[in-house]
Amino acid sequence: MKKAKFSILLAFSAIAAAISIVNLKSAHACIVLPDGSSTCSGRVASGLYRLPDGTFISANDSGAFCRFVSPAHFEFLSGRYDLVQSVDSREVSAMANHGACAVRLPAGAYHLVDGRIIASNGSAFCRYVSYEHYERKDRRPIRQFNGEIPLHAMENHFDCAQ
Repeated sequence: MKKAKFSILLAFSAIAAAISIVNLKSAHACIVLPDGSSTCSGRVASGLYRLPDGTFISANDSGAFCRFVSPAHFEFLSGRYDLVQSVDSREVSAMANHGACAVRLPAGAYHLVDGRIIASNGSAFCRYVSYEHYERKDRRPIRQFNGEIPLHAMENHFDCAQ
């Protein structure tokens, strides 16, 4: 009887050694078998995640995610590194990728990494053609960005009124 239990335990150990468990720490772990197949559903719960390539994403409960294009983008929209979980790419493979996470800047003046100074009203933005233009028209404190912030979710009114 002891020999049979040992044989079963040895066989189980061999099977366990042949598979890899992806992201065991989280509730959405999946098992990848030696043939490359897996138990991954391809979907994760809503939350903040980091993919193996270093990309940060925000997933929703509707089966979609958006990605942060830079640390500045992540910090502007969330900044909660303590809530980020690591996931394998297979764990989000069945989710819709909605591209860069939308940014709507609160009303204010901003200095972008490319040198532009812009004014936001919360849904649209315009660009000051020079620092002097900003001084004449705005004079609100300028918030500095140290990385790319995608503004595709806001209307671009191009140059601010002179």
